[in-house]
Amino acid sequence: MCLRRPHLVRLMLLVLLSVAPAALGCGRARPEVVLYVAVDDEFARPIYTEFERESGITVRAKTDTEAAKTVGLVNLLLQEARSGRVRCDVFWNNEILGTLRLRQAGALEPVQVPEVAGIPDTFRASDATWHALGARARILLVNTRLLTRDEYPQTVVELAEPRWRGRFAIANPLFGTTATHMVCLFEQMGPQQARDWLEQLWQNEPMVVPGNRHVAEAVAAGRVPVGLTDTDDALGQIRRGAPVEIVFPDQQGVGTLFIPTTVALIKQAPHRSEAVQLVRYLLRPEVEAALAEGPSGHIPLRRPQANSTPPEGHLFFDSRTVKAMAVDFEQAASRWQEVLSFLSKLTGIAQE
Repeated sequence: MCLRRPHLVRLMLLVLLSVAPAALGCGRARPEVVLYVAVDDEFARPIYTEFERESGITVRAKTDTEAAKTVGLVNLLLQEARSGRVRCDVFWNNEILGTLRLRQAGALEPVQVPEVAGIPDTFRASDATWHALGARARILLVNTRLLTRDEYPQTVVELAEPRWRGRFAIANPLFGTTATHMVCLFEQMGPQQARDWLEQLWQNEPMVVPGNRHVAEAVAAGRVPVGLTDTDDALGQIRRGAPVEIVFPDQQGVGTLFIPTTVALIKQAPHRSEAVQLVRYLLRPEVEAALAEGPSGHIPLRRPQANSTPPEGHLFFDSRTVKAMAVDFEQAASRWQEVLSFLSKLTGIAQE
């Protein structure tokens, strides 16, 4: 039987359409997991790349900008939760209050994992909705060429004193760990005292830069003698040989604020099985140690072995040597919008 050309073309298309689904089903698609990560990409990428190699699971990572660190991703996660169109599986946050805001909004799912053994109870949720993966301390970084040791500030509140007018740097206070720090101070000092202090601080004409890394760079370059920043950014400058030194503030008073990095499973995660595998991987002691020994200099929360000392240029969380600020992070998280609205009006910086 001879088929005319149009009929032959139509038959060939039907054959191709029937074969294509079977051909596509012959090979399994590589499993994947979607990770929203506020930790600096240079620190996080080697970790999740190794997870990919070990597990065979592709990590689709979404990061945030330095200027909008954490806040942008948290707002996106809240939008996804409200809309019912959840894309993210795991949130690896560089701080805790954003994570707690997600928990309060019902956007996190509890996950019990054995890898959290050894992490202090204060650094993991009682309902297992979040777990800490190391921490950073909020410290004062001083330029040793511009200040003598007896001139170093010893408290955060000193930065509002006249002698520091125009002589200190701070990151945009509406984002990242700086925003977390301001909210925790509201909780620790009380709202009225915190407002009075922040008004004095802003009248003292600080150098405001996009992020904590920029604060550390400004101090290292001698543009200001003091900056309020994080330990990881400070350690980066120390390793580069910059003339800077870390001051753990308020050791004779309320103590230094330690902000834990957190890992959380998102409720209704599209790839739940892969997500749990990633959460377990990130919470391994080996990963915490790698972050501590790597360029991020994260502070491990698991107690070091007796008589052990951290490598040069690295830190351990040790309440015996550094007094930590006691903060009710849950209560602080409930103040988030109140504090950021105040800061936005005070500074003239718009909220995300």
